[in-house]
Amino acid sequence: MRTSSKLHIGTAAAIFMCLVLASCAEQQELPVPDLDERNRVLAEVSEMIDLLSRADSSAAADLLEHSDHRIRRAAALRLKELGTDATSEIPQLVKALGDNHPRVQTAAARALGSIGDGSAIEPLISNMADKDRKVRLWTWKALVQIGDPAIEALIAHLGKNTPTRTLSYIDEAGNEISLLREIRNRMPSFGTRAVPALINGLEDKDGWIRTNSANILGEIGPPAKDAIRALVIAIDDDYDDCRFRAVQALGKIGDLDPMVMPALDKASKDKSKKVANRAKHAMKTIKNEQAKKKGKKKGKKKGKKKGRKKGMQKGIRKP
Repeated sequence: MRTSSKLHIGTAAAIFMCLVLASCAEQQELPVPDLDERNRVLAEVSEMIDLLSRADSSAAADLLEHSDHRIRRAAALRLKELGTDATSEIPQLVKALGDNHPRVQTAAARALGSIGDGSAIEPLISNMADKDRKVRLWTWKALVQIGDPAIEALIAHLGKNTPTRTLSYIDEAGNEISLLREIRNRMPSFGTRAVPALINGLEDKDGWIRTNSANILGEIGPPAKDAIRALVIAIDDDYDDCRFRAVQALGKIGDLDPMVMPALDKASKDKSKKVANRAKHAMKTIKNEQAKKKGKKKGKKKGKKKGRKKGMQKGIRKP
């Protein structure tokens, strides 16, 4: 029995050693990275990128489908440098917005922004829903670079609960980048065109959008009178800041609707002191404006009466 047991142990040990030796042999057979090959590929990529810096738009566009993402990115950046001279390559750049590498996507967006053609607006807006934050940021910058036509197209998405509606980011320098900010920067001429979308913004599920929509409507002032009813409704918003901005906006737009003063009176009793005080201030502002208007009317009437008296006196004077 003991002899049989020793044989079993010896056999097990032998099998174990065979397995260890086999494992070592397999590890030795694993392919070792070919550093020379890697360096050769890097050299080729570097050389091609260097050539791209002098390529025309057609040659650069052809390389947007290269197998190496570094070359695809360099091709897009070359088209960015060419600007309007690369207008004919917009279809290829639009296709590159859907590249599987985010650095290529951002480069394509930058190129489309540099070209500045309106045909790229809708594809760029669609790209705003990308999962990568940097892709969304550079896409947004490209739209701003295209200018007013792109901002007007973006306004159509405000308040519709689409992935593009918020459009609010903080860039590398810590600056806020947002659609609402761009609307504000383009006022007063641009503001009135944004009123319908800003009214939609007051109904958005995002409290930040509702608050800032109310704020900008206030900055637009009397031309935003179509938003009065929506602002009156916003006085009952759950967000203190939104109620504050709605009250402030009504004060700036003025008493252009019989709903305004009763709504502000209600807001003057708001649980938030900030909202209540702003409502009282808005009511005072509107009353002062009403008094000024009445004063001007009285002044005109007095002027007319004086003119009539003088005319009558002149008429009865003897020659």
